[in-house]
Amino acid sequence: MEFDYYNSYGDKTFRRVEPIQLWFRSRSWYLKGFCLGKNDVRLFKLTRIKNFVVTEEEFSERNLLKVYIEQNEPSERNYKAVTLMLKITSEMTYRIYDDFNEEQIIKNDDGSFTVTMTEPEDNWLYGYILSFGEYIEILEPEHIKDIVKEKARKIFNKYF
Repeated sequence: MEFDYYNSYGDKTFRRVEPIQLWFRSRSWYLKGFCLGKNDVRLFKLTRIKNFVVTEEEFSERNLLKVYIEQNEPSERNYKAVTLMLKITSEMTYRIYDDFNEEQIIKNDDGSFTVTMTEPEDNWLYGYILSFGEYIEILEPEHIKDIVKEKARKIFNKYF
């Protein structure tokens, strides 16, 4: 397939992709596919895909584990992954089961959840944490607590 794609910064690029699957994550649909231009597996948010065309081109099954290992050797372009431990209150139960796999979730005696997740550390992650509002507590790591606290302070200062 081919399409124009707008990334989270609004930059438009032309992509040729071998589709793998559709994903529903964090209340949005994504296309997971092997991007021929980036020579890597990528996620594309469906709402950012424009001028979509299914081509007649055929492709062979790829050894994605080999591609993953090659692409994740240390380099400057790779994001630093961070593992977080989060406590999320029972008011967010619907999001817990929408956003996380069962093995990431521990249900606590008080009805809250402890969630462990590993993601690239970037602005998407900080915004994701903030999207839980008052219903989330970052248990670790400490530097993520500090970053989110500073972002929340800046939000607060805009309105008060």
